[in-house]
Formats: sequence, C-alpha cells, structure tokens
Amino acid sequence: MRERLEALGTLPGLLIAGSSGFVVALGAPPDGWLWANWVGFLPLIAMATRDNTTLRQAMWFGFVGGLGIGLGGFPWISEMLVKFARVPTVVGWVGLLGFSAWMAIPYGLWAVGLRAGPRAGVAGVVWAAALFATLQFSWPTLFPYTPFLGFAETPEFMQLAEAVGVHGIEAVVVVATVFLFRALIASRAAGRILNAGAFAVIVLALYFLGSFRMATLDREAQDAPTLRIGVVQPNVGIGHYGYEAQMERLRAPSRVAED
Repeated sequence: MRERLEALGTLPGLLIAGSSGFVVALGAPPDGWLWANWVGFLPLIAMATRDNTTLRQAMWFGFVGGLGIGLGGFPWISEMLVKFARVPTVVGWVGLLGFSAWMAIPYGLWAVGLRAGPRAGVAGVVWAAALFATLQFSWPTLFPYTPFLGFAETPEFMQLAEAVGVHGIEAVVVVATVFLFRALIASRAAGRILNAGAFAVIVLALYFLGSFRMATLDREAQDAPTLRIGVVQPNVGIGHYGYEAQMERLRAPSRVAED
C-alpha cells in the first residue's frame, strides 16, 4: 500500500485527497452514513503523509480535500442566497464556492502540518489530533460547525463533549483515523492487528461510554420538571414584506403556539 501511494502523481493525489471532504459530507445529517465520520479523512492523511509529498502539494491536497465538506455538506448555501438575498443562481453558486474555499483552508494547513511534523509513533498521533483540533477551534467561521456533525444522529458518540468539548471529540476521531490508516499501510501482520485494534477500541469505548452517560441522564430526568417550548421561524425573504407584514408572520403562529 505504501509503495502504491508513493508512486501516484499529483493529479491522482488530488483526486484521492479531494474525496475526503465528500466522504465526510456523506456522514452529515440528515440520514448521514455514520462510518463516513470515521474514515473520511483517510485519503487526505494518506496523500499528505507520503515521503515524496512536498509542502506545496500537501497544502493543495488538504485544500482540495476540505472543499468537499462545504460543497457536499452545505449545498443549501446557494439556494439560501438565491431565495432570501434574491441574487442570480450563478451568484448563489459562487457564494457556495467561496464559503467552501474558506472552510477548506484549515484542512490545507493541517495537511502541511501532517507532512512537516512527526508522522511516526505516539508523537505522530498526538500531533495530528492536536493540530486538527487547534485549527478547527481557531479558524473563524460564519457559524459554529464540526465536520463530524453526523454524530448528532448517533448521540452516543458525542457525549464525551460534555467533558472535552466538540474539539476534543474531533481529536479523538482523528486519533482513531490515524490508527486505521496505519493499519492499512502496515507491512507486518502484527502492526495491522495492533493499529486496527486501537481503532476498534476507540470507536467502541466512545459509543459505550456515551450510552452509559445517556442512560444516567435519562434516569436523572425522570422526576425533573419540564417546560414546553414553541419556536416560530417564518423564513421571511429580504424585501418580500414590509415591517408590519413581517411582524404579523411572527405574531400569528406565535398565538397558535401559545393557545
């Protein structure tokens, strides 16, 4: 596997790395594929950590690999711009591309870090996870987001965020993905088994610990007081209604919810 990766040219490398973002997007709600959250960054890691990958190539591998997260996970951005900002469809697609490109930059920086930093042993695992979480935490975005948003549909996997936060969960997933990658490229059976086992332990531990925490919270909530909440979101397009009409679109369904 390692020799085959090293033999790939720049264009095949871009295609392989570029698949990462779209695979990760497959894990996003609604009805996301859970496995995509765990294996999505494998192609990007594979191309960025090759011995013959230059830092410039790593930047492009990461950038192209991150583009799919915006393009595949946020296609509604273009529709939103057309419907609510009343711009031409072409402008909506340009807006989506710009949004996706901005989101892709930290993945390019991450790929450069993967290539330039430690790649073996414990240091390689810690470096990949710490750099990823740091970039996700520090990079400014339009709204809070994580590429592993698909865990919202299997909430057992995100309960650890109560202790380590969203970026802590991201770090755990990256650690698991690095172990899986090492299992795939290991030249000896012992290495494949050891790294695949580490991957499986992380996934199972995150799930079962989350299940235990959710069951605990459910027991605590059985006798807790409850409060019903109604949310009114009319989605009023810019310039479609005057002030009074907009307020009435809020007041009328609010009265229904109150009744």
